[in-house]
Amino acid sequence: MIGLDTNVLVSLAATDHPDRQRALAAFARELSKSEEIVLSPAVAAEFLHVITDPRRYISAQSMPEAVAWLRSWNIKVAPRWIIPNESAIKLWLQWMEQFHLGRKRILDTQYAAMLHVHGVRRLLTNNADDFRVFGVFEIVGF
Repeated sequence: MIGLDTNVLVSLAATDHPDRQRALAAFARELSKSEEIVLSPAVAAEFLHVITDPRRYISAQSMPEAVAWLRSWNIKVAPRWIIPNESAIKLWLQWMEQFHLGRKRILDTQYAAMLHVHGVRRLLTNNADDFRVFGVFEIVGF
């Protein structure tokens, strides 16, 4: 199993993203291994927020375009969707204190705790430093 960070989805969907080709290659490599793709609704929501922001992308997608892309991708890839449970919430809060993380690390830490509790040990991301601190993931970069 491999979790996807938001930046992977953004890089795959944004045709003008500078990391798009590397993201496509890394994602295809994982799929060719028959790796189960894992995602949370929070990451999908963050994707929609980012890909529709014209301050981030000149060619930002409209919300209907972004939702259509995500829906199509979900059908093609059929990821395993995970949600927080009590164990993930306890670990999330523990890691926030243990690693002295601030407000800009809330969502990544919550996602990392969910992945870990659900047995995901690999993470595809272009922001390795956001997850390396936890010491529990094999980071697959692109």
